Amino acid sequence: MRRWGFAVMRIDAFDPDDIKVLVTAFEGALQKLQLVDRKDPSTTLVAKRIIALAQQGERDPIRLRDAGCKDQLVEAL
Repeated sequence: MRRWGFAVMRIDAFDPDDIKVLVTAFEGALQKLQLVDRKDPSTTLVAKRIIALAQQGERDPIRLRDAGCKDQLVEAL
């Protein structure tokens, strides 16, 4: 969508209940992957995966957690 000669970004916002689900999924993923350093790039990757799936409408914290862990677990093996 273009207005006034520049692109307008669409920002999807999460409500407070959604945020609780995202935090639960993220914390669960970090625990499952045994990630404790929040500055580790892997934690950012996990968060991005969880957010991307939530933006598609997923709200199950277990599915979100598992999606966040998906490739990280394979790399650890």
